[in-house]
Amino acid sequence: MAAKILTTSLLSSVIISLAFSQGRPPEAQPQGNWKTQFGIGTMVKPKYEGSSNYDVWPIPFFDFEYKDSFYISPYRGIGYKYDFVGGLSANVGLGFDFGRDEEDGDLLAGMGDIDFSGGVKIGVEYDFGALQGGLSLSKAVTGAHDGYEAEATLGKSWFVRSWKSLVRVNLKATFSSEEYMQTYFGVDALQSQNSGHPVYLLDGGLKDVGLSTMIVRTINPQWSLLALVNYSKFVGDVVDSPVVESDHQFFGGIFAVRSF
Repeated sequence: MAAKILTTSLLSSVIISLAFSQGRPPEAQPQGNWKTQFGIGTMVKPKYEGSSNYDVWPIPFFDFEYKDSFYISPYRGIGYKYDFVGGLSANVGLGFDFGRDEEDGDLLAGMGDIDFSGGVKIGVEYDFGALQGGLSLSKAVTGAHDGYEAEATLGKSWFVRSWKSLVRVNLKATFSSEEYMQTYFGVDALQSQNSGHPVYLLDGGLKDVGLSTMIVRTINPQWSLLALVNYSKFVGDVVDSPVVESDHQFFGGIFAVRSF
């Protein structure tokens, strides 16, 4: 139970961090070298990647960033980002994969737990003016697997002054390596014996495509409300995995965030 709450809390951290990193409304600009955020909210997410059942958690949030470059947060990890001229930026840091427990779903019985993994994350973003594009790579280096995931995004952000709100819409596609796919969606011979599922082997490839919408509503120069709805759909061999209950995945939440 504690592990589930921790994982959900850490997931919320990256969601809010990403929302605020896309550009703050003028009224919410923090002063000084540090950007510090604390908050609390409620989040709805699948019990595991591929589940058709959902958890609802009240969760805290925090995030620290220095000079728009060095950052520390539970889910973003520890890293550094650099802004080049012409709208290009890059980042590198340490990240985490929180794994999965076989008690998270009936189809996971006998599959064994997936342990926590540490890894590296690198990414680039480019602002085209009307649109923002990004590419990121997360590579596990310790834990249950040494696989990686690459994600491509294309989004648009705008500030609606009548709402005092920053709105962002994002399209995304995720490519996963064979190691990642097999760890989370495959069934090897031992797992087949323990779970009753047939052996299921996967190659690397496109895992999912999705759409997300975020709204950050400014209350005053310190406080904001954030609402998020995210939808993704599994594609390819993942859809037929014996541990996938639904190829349609949703998560969302609403949060109150204090910026310092």
